[in-house]
Order: sequence, then C-alpha cells, then structure tokens
Amino acid sequence: MNNNSNSNKNDIRAKSEIRWFYNQLESAVKRFSPSEYAVYATQKLLQSCGDIKLRSKHPLHFILHSIEANFAYSKHWANDPVTYNRFAKIINTYHKFEEPLLKRAVEENLDRMFLMMYRQQIELQRVVHREDIARIWYLYIYNNPLPKAKVNFQERYGLTMQDWIIICQLAYLTAISNKSNLISMDVVSNSKLCPKDSGVIDAFIENSCLTPKVVGERFIQAIKNMPLGHFLRRSIFFDYPIVDLGNNIFLAPHNSLLLLHSWEGLYRVARKCKHFDNEFGRSFQKYVGKVLCNIVNCNLVDDRSIRELSSSKSCDFLLELTDEIILIECKATTYTANNFTNNAIMNNTSTGQVVKGLSQLYATAHDIKVGKYKRLLNNTNKPIFGVVVTYGEINLVNSDWYYSLVVEKTKNPSLSSENSGDLFCKRPIIISIAILEQIASLINYKNYSLNDLYIEKDNTNYHVVGDWDTFISNIIGEHGNYKPLPFVEELINEFISTFN
Repeated sequence: MNNNSNSNKNDIRAKSEIRWFYNQLESAVKRFSPSEYAVYATQKLLQSCGDIKLRSKHPLHFILHSIEANFAYSKHWANDPVTYNRFAKIINTYHKFEEPLLKRAVEENLDRMFLMMYRQQIELQRVVHREDIARIWYLYIYNNPLPKAKVNFQERYGLTMQDWIIICQLAYLTAISNKSNLISMDVVSNSKLCPKDSGVIDAFIENSCLTPKVVGERFIQAIKNMPLGHFLRRSIFFDYPIVDLGNNIFLAPHNSLLLLHSWEGLYRVARKCKHFDNEFGRSFQKYVGKVLCNIVNCNLVDDRSIRELSSSKSCDFLLELTDEIILIECKATTYTANNFTNNAIMNNTSTGQVVKGLSQLYATAHDIKVGKYKRLLNNTNKPIFGVVVTYGEINLVNSDWYYSLVVEKTKNPSLSSENSGDLFCKRPIIISIAILEQIASLINYKNYSLNDLYIEKDNTNYHVVGDWDTFISNIIGEHGNYKPLPFVEELINEFISTFN
C-alpha cells in the first residue's frame, strides 16, 4: 500500500514539474512566427549535426521538440525576430529541466535510462549508407517482390512505392542544396528524374508533410495523452519529415529523416495495405538468404529443406561454417511504439515476433541435437548459435532486462539465459538486417566467426559496449575500410539506372 501511495505522490510531483516546464517553454517560444523560428532552428540543427561540441550544446532532440512547441504555442501576432540569444534561451529551458521519468529511470532501471538517452540523442544521429539504399530497393522494388501490395498501395495512396522512394531522394537532394533545408516542390516536380504521373507529388505531400498548425495540435494532444512521458516521445518529424510553410515552400527540419522516410516512412504506410505483411515477409526472408549465400565457405540450408525433416515450427536457415552452425530466423518487424514503458514494449508487435522467432530457434536447435538434420549438415557436433534477424532496430533487445520481459510474455522459462546452454553455446541474439550484413562482411573479409564476436563482446560490460548494433559498428570502425557484400553495388547500379 505504501508503495502505491509513494508512486502516486511521485506521479503528482512529476506532473507538476512537467506543467512548470511547459509553461516556461510556452513563454520562451510563443513570440516567434512558426516559419521564422523553424527555419532558424533548422539551421542550428544542421550545424549541430556536423559538430559534436555544438550537438552537446544544442541537442538535436531539443531543437526538434522546440520547433513542435513553437508550432503549438506561437501566437497569431508573433513576429519577434529570432536571434541567437533568444534561441539559446529556449534550448537552456530544456537543459535546466530535469525530466522526472529520466531521473526515476536512473534510480530504478539502467536499461530504461539508456533507452531514454537513445530517444533523446542517438536516434537522431543515424546515418544513411549505400547498403541501406540497396536493401530497400531489393525489398520493395527489385524483381517485383510485392505484386499485390504494390497495387493496393497505389490505389490507396495515389503513387507507387518506387515513386515514394525517388521523391524522397529528390526532396533530400533539394533540401541539402541550400543552407536552410528549404524545399521547393516545383524544383522537385520539374526535375527530369521526378515521376510525371498526375498527382504524384500531391500524394507524396499528403502522406509525408504537415502544416505548422497540425503539428502544433498534435503536440498539444500528445501532452494530454502522455502527460508523464511526452518529453521523451518520438518526434513527429520521423513520420512526417516535411513541414508545409505555405506558398509552395516546404522545410525539412532534419534532412536525414527525409532519407529514412524512403523506407521507414514507406514501411509505416505500406503496412496498412492488403497483402503487405505476407509479401514483405517473403521478400525479407529472400533478402536475408541473399546476404547469407554471399558468405564464403558456407553450407546454407533453406527452410524448404528444413521443413521436410522437421516435426515442429523450425527456423528459416541453417548456416554451417567451418567451426560453427548458426540458426537464423527472419522476422520482418521493427519497434514501432512511441515510448519505452514495459507495457508499450510487451504489447508491441515486434516483441511478439521476437518471442516467436526465439521459440523457432530453440525448436530447431533441439532437432539438431536429436539428429534430425544429419543429412543436411556436415557435422552436427559443431557449436550452435541462434540469430533472430529483424527488419529494423529494436533497442537493447539483447539486454538481460529485455530478455526477462520476453520470458514473462511467453511464460516459457526455457528461453531464459540459464536454460539456453543446453542447446546453444551462447544465448541467441536478435539483430537487424543491417547488422547481419556487417557481420557477414566481417566473416568474409576479416576472418571473424560469430563465436569470435561473442567472445570479444562478452569481455566488455554490456552497458559500456552497448548492444550488438553499437558493438559491431565499433568493430568495423576499428578495422576501417569496411567492404560491403558484392551484391550491394549491383543493387545500387540498378537503383541509379532508374534515374537515367
């Protein structure tokens, strides 16, 4: 009873602190017109992206949040000039505020604190690579992998998936061609590379762009819906990376989000289409297979061969290398919830997919141990590892904390760390397809095995080295001269050829 009472008191105190913060924030941003403030703040964000010291002084999350706040609180008469001192005062309002949930997380759960830090800092620092473009082209466009979904997509949204990707790229190029990230859709539509079908640009804008008024309304509504966690919610500019400033002038507050929009935004809207889940799942599995078959000196067994010998739900691939066997299950999912509460994580589709994937890995590992796949593998006595490969990132998914949630969700103690040793050398890992590509490259060109990577990672503290995404990125950074898999360049050339 005392715990509940203390929790209620803490929540009341936290809500009071948050109300005070938003009163201060409103006072600081309300005197600037949305178009003036958004353009100025965007310039500061661009500077922060390229300077780590500035990024500490003017964090990207603060800047984007302040643009949303300005859209929400700006008065109709607002026309004060935006100066650096006034901008700095707004950002200092954030620096001075000790977010109650973050303070609570530091005291109660280190993993949740890192999730919040990811939301505030790392999420907005993501960089788009050539491999990302190659992957998205293969998954959505190359050899027509989504025949039924693409028809429904065009009927529903008024443009094709290929139109979406190309317009994102053109809008990004237009944004970075000037120092303010302003976009003229006339310039985009008049480009010889832009799709010429009637209404395509308008259809893209409808699904990628909001006016300052709508952004402001959604900002206020989000505060009402999430009074305690609003400050740590995902920026609306992830889903709508363009702002309509009027007079056919548009602004990309963070131009990297425009590139991410070409696949994360596409995935978000395409999921609503008929047939998408099934077709995209098959396309994703096929792509994972393409990555795996580019690993040298391997024996790759696909799901059809596995199913012939399996009596239960099995994984998608068996990858036999010189000294190890890796079981791989594909899940075309990513974390889509707006916050990182236990309830949000437990109810997110990605968690259910991870649970299902782990169960399939364990079932297949058991089948190997009892000898079902002897004719498929050269040596079933090799160390066995398990990998669930996801479409997008699921943060801290390999932490003990996340695994405890998985076990709680499944009510299946066999998935816990303590019980994995009977079937696997190490607890199975969950990684995104981007990390699988990088691991495949390390195996090919740097003579790593998955066991080598496990050993190296286990020698460092999880909260120091981070999850597998940051760990693998650090390994690649240490070696330098990262070499993508051979087919990446082929897909890039295929993508470029569409502009010719």
